[in-house]
Amino acid sequence: MTMAGRCCDEGKRKNAVELEEKDQKSNALNKCASSAIEQFVIPHMEESARCSQLVLRIVKTLTGNLVHIDPRLVECFGDNLGKVDATYVAGGTKLKEFICTLALDSGKIDKLFQITTFARDINIPDLCAICKAKDYSAKNEQLSDWTEFLNDQGNLIPEKLNRLLYEGIENALMIYGDEFEDVSLVEAPSGVVTLIIKDGGHRLSVKLVVSVLCSGLPPGARMPVRWPNHPYAKGKSKAFIKKIHKDIDSGMRMWCLVGKEFSPVKGVGKAHNEELTPSLWYISMATLEQRFIEGEKVDGEDMTQTEENKCRELVLSFFHVLREGPESSLKILTDRHLQTLLLWECNRHGNWSTDVIGERVFSMLRRLRDDLKLNTLPDFFYVDLNIFSDLSTHLRRAMHSAVRQMLKNIEYDPENMFYYLSVTEQ
Repeated sequence: MTMAGRCCDEGKRKNAVELEEKDQKSNALNKCASSAIEQFVIPHMEESARCSQLVLRIVKTLTGNLVHIDPRLVECFGDNLGKVDATYVAGGTKLKEFICTLALDSGKIDKLFQITTFARDINIPDLCAICKAKDYSAKNEQLSDWTEFLNDQGNLIPEKLNRLLYEGIENALMIYGDEFEDVSLVEAPSGVVTLIIKDGGHRLSVKLVVSVLCSGLPPGARMPVRWPNHPYAKGKSKAFIKKIHKDIDSGMRMWCLVGKEFSPVKGVGKAHNEELTPSLWYISMATLEQRFIEGEKVDGEDMTQTEENKCRELVLSFFHVLREGPESSLKILTDRHLQTLLLWECNRHGNWSTDVIGERVFSMLRRLRDDLKLNTLPDFFYVDLNIFSDLSTHLRRAMHSAVRQMLKNIEYDPENMFYYLSVTEQ
């Protein structure tokens, strides 16, 4: 055999050994992740689901009673009273936090108001908009019932609607108090309704925020050409995007404006008069994001198999558990950060079977590490919007260091996953 032939064979043997070692590491990673998720993550998901159902039952009953409290509430919210969505935000052993949204009457909003989105700024971590009356004049009698919730420019003010809802909930608790003996109302500066629900030995904190359901797409939003952007998907990925566009064109409401407690947003004051600040609503793409993560059937065939949906849900919950430890350096990560990381990972990887769940967790940790190092996490639909821009340099660097060490430890021994998840249970 020639020297060149021996070198070639040696190279093949070396590659085969490296591939075998890589497979062994992947198998160990996936096995440990599955066991750790079974032990720590699934119980967390089950408890969160139980609490969510409790929150929904109480808030639906409470807001449903508002039809008897104040006719202004019926005018503003219409048939949506008693219809809310609950989203788990964060929690620990003593307190779990939820957000419930209550939508304004969509028909009246469409008829009376127009939505104007703010120009995007690379330094703004949230997308903002104003909801302005189409005809703000004394002659417009249809707008008369909404006048008290507008400012002098005809902008719909979230805080004024929050205050109306707060007063309604306050009265409902006094009138129907016997039904809600474990529920108390907390005063908030901006009038946002915050409920505390006693649930055994811990408490559930629920923020009830006003929302405006919107059709179409907000200006400037970027839709991916295919989903996922991976060769294995081929024509199916384009068919899924086509179905999303069809639903959007049919008027399905996949994004919303959310009125919540105001926190100063970087960049707004640079381009806009600060008097507009109370008029700001935040644009939430959560419904559309969830549609992408869940997938759906196209032409009778599953675009995303149930197992893949389960894998994505487990990966997201894995990060929830990581974040919620008493000493966790990931505490500053919001649901929006985690959801955006997951969207980018879903778009990148075609295989989301539970057999590779450890690889998906490890890959998402790597993405988090790299994005923290660069201080850049692009919004999935507005890629020039950096949602890491509001993180302090000190906290970002500390979190980057912690995630980098976590990756090293898990790569060295996948069973270290048990340590990082078990710490959150103490």
